Amino acid sequence: MRTFVALLLSASGNVAWPSTATATWSTTPYDLTPDQGDYTYYDTQKPQMAASVDGSKAIAVWVAPTNKIISRSAVISGSTSVWSDQVSISSPGYGERDDNPSLAISSDGTIAIAAWARTSTSGSSYSSGLKYSLGIKKGDSFTWMATSDVASDSMKDMSKSISNTLISISRDGSKATLIWSGCSASPCNSYIVQSASAIIGGGVASWGSIKTLFTSPTYSVEITGLNISDAGDKALASFYSYKDRVNLSSFSIINGNSADWGNPAQISTISYTANIALLNNGSAASAIWVDDSSPGSNYLYLSMGSISGNSIIWGNPSKFSDGDELVNPGAQIASSRSGGRALVSWLSYGKSGAPEYSLRARLGSITDKGSQWGDSVEIGRLPMGQSPTDLQARMSDDGAKGVVLWNRPNIKASPLLLEDNLSITPGVVSDIPGPTQGVAFLHPHLTLSADGTRSAALWVLTNGNVFWVNSSTSSIKYINSFQLTITSNGSGLVSSDPAGINCGVICKASFNENTTVNLAAIATPGYKFTGWSGACSGVAACSVTMTSNQGVTANFEKLPEVFWTLKVTRSPNAVITSEVAKINCGGKVRQCSGSVQQGTVLTLTAAPKVGYFTKIWKGCTSASGNSCNVLVGNSNM
Repeated sequence: MRTFVALLLSASGNVAWPSTATATWSTTPYDLTPDQGDYTYYDTQKPQMAASVDGSKAIAVWVAPTNKIISRSAVISGSTSVWSDQVSISSPGYGERDDNPSLAISSDGTIAIAAWARTSTSGSSYSSGLKYSLGIKKGDSFTWMATSDVASDSMKDMSKSISNTLISISRDGSKATLIWSGCSASPCNSYIVQSASAIIGGGVASWGSIKTLFTSPTYSVEITGLNISDAGDKALASFYSYKDRVNLSSFSIINGNSADWGNPAQISTISYTANIALLNNGSAASAIWVDDSSPGSNYLYLSMGSISGNSIIWGNPSKFSDGDELVNPGAQIASSRSGGRALVSWLSYGKSGAPEYSLRARLGSITDKGSQWGDSVEIGRLPMGQSPTDLQARMSDDGAKGVVLWNRPNIKASPLLLEDNLSITPGVVSDIPGPTQGVAFLHPHLTLSADGTRSAALWVLTNGNVFWVNSSTSSIKYINSFQLTITSNGSGLVSSDPAGINCGVICKASFNENTTVNLAAIATPGYKFTGWSGACSGVAACSVTMTSNQGVTANFEKLPEVFWTLKVTRSPNAVITSEVAKINCGGKVRQCSGSVQQGTVLTLTAAPKVGYFTKIWKGCTSASGNSCNVLVGNSNM
């Protein structure tokens, strides 16, 4: 179990052990597009959201039908958010369209950067460029700077179109790296992946030269991930080439706004798109993907990447899912900012013939030397007719908490407790409430605060004709538990209500915070209960309220040895024996006796002659058939 020192250690040294978690989402999601003139085109425009490290500030961008990039920012408290008015952060001219936005925010939530593609049309010809704007937090909203080019040669080798963009920012907001893909000729018969880095200051970004990471003839390329180190001096990008269905990556050392990208390294072949994670110091990486190179073998694989300079070498992939488990594409991996931990979540089916989807997760510890993983845990089950999509996973900075989100038939989320022994305790699965006008939820996006106590979600809602951008925020409560330790002096049993304690000499159990535990003590034969010590005292009933770790001692005293003479009288047609009292009544002996210590439970056994049976016992504590049980010292004996 994990000791949450920073959050849960009291002054007296009582360590709370989280036992479950519940996310309380805002009852009514906030509609960021109340005016239908600003709804989003869901088919190509996925709204983007970013949040500050403490989860108290958030910002969202999307594309309006006016071809403008629209933004709103929020101040968040618990599950309540207050959103600013809509702001247009771009103004495309006649024949121009802005799309494919990406967004990042500094850790303190005071600097945001948005980048997007601008496509210009003139007759039958097209050209694309990259634009950006900086948002500076002023009061409860952002002021966006004028739109500028990413670089003076932003249209170089990008004459046709830009298909997707991703941007990341350093934690202090002083550096940014942007990556994009598109086709480099007209008509589109060659595809390219490019990147540029910037130094941010004074309300502007100073972009370095554009670097080409990868080119692919004929087949398109999709950007699948961009991770940068906390300081913004290292970056890892992943992309998927539809030629041969290959996952690739490239690593960069960044000095100021000059990025030195290494040669592309192959992660996997003949597979679905991979997801990547980079340690916060940029020293190691991991990748997860679904391999379907053999028919009917959708298995999940993991590979670790070792980094040297601007080169990354991926190790041999290892099978990550269970033996007979088939996995849907779209597995997710998230990494903690500190502690080198990673969380992988995926959706399996066909496991042991189960007619349902199983949402599963595994927790791992990652260093530049390798990784170690705990067992997979089921978070929930879903009917096969409701194929979930848009799976997402996030981790707190210390890797002690996480949250998983999925979509279908509506958006659901579950907080997770991530333990020191690499086990996972799933929290309560919650439906993120949605308004009644929609029939489908699309493109959800998830954030989690550094301490794991705040989460926000953004998605597109549609009734089939109109599309809205909605958001919901949540506060995540971790219900703590404390340890109750029972010690027995002497011989006796102690039990608890609620259940958990049922022991003799010593035992321990954890109970949720503020639970009242009632203890009962029963002495073994030859002993008597003399009272409690520790958290209880006296001989009356013991009740302990679990506001901290507690210890209780049950004291039992040995009784003086008292012996009784047990006399047994039998009928002439049976033999009666007992091992304890050394009784053997048979033959001509009609009456036998033996000395037995008080409190002893002994059994007398009758052996009737042939043709006879045991009709009745007298003086037994209990009797059945040929057996008589006697509690020595019982007043009824």
